[in-house]
Amino acid sequence: MDFTALKDHPRLLIEANLEPLQGSRFQPTGFPDLGPATYQLPGSNTPMLLLESAQSVANRLENTIWDEANQDVVAPLNGIPYVVVKQGDKVLTNSLLEAHRLNSPYIMGTKQKKTVLFEKIQAELEIAPETPVDFHRLATVLAKYDLNCLLHGKLLII
Repeated sequence: MDFTALKDHPRLLIEANLEPLQGSRFQPTGFPDLGPATYQLPGSNTPMLLLESAQSVANRLENTIWDEANQDVVAPLNGIPYVVVKQGDKVLTNSLLEAHRLNSPYIMGTKQKKTVLFEKIQAELEIAPETPVDFHRLATVLAKYDLNCLLHGKLLII
């Protein structure tokens, strides 16, 4: 695929007509305590129904880069940075498969016990207590360890 036409554009808008593959209905994004995700379209107040959240779509797209059979990223993406958690020679998980990416307790640890990676990232960020975060530096440091976490957002408790 040739992506050169997108080189100077920060966003890509895709518009598609959708139809269910099975049955006759769409299942909206819903929350057990709130029901379906509805909102009013700004300006016209047209009622809208959210079928997928941006985060859910990102998760689904991320699944396309994982080769389940080989337990690795697909060949064209070999070398993309992500964190692998091992116990001895056994792979336990990685930051592409964890629900909270780098913020998984298996990767960053817990409030009581931080991992070596957590301490390494914290040192690289050079964040003093109760000071503003340098978001460019944060993005640069996180991209070094897991580029995908920048697509999903990152909650980093330091």
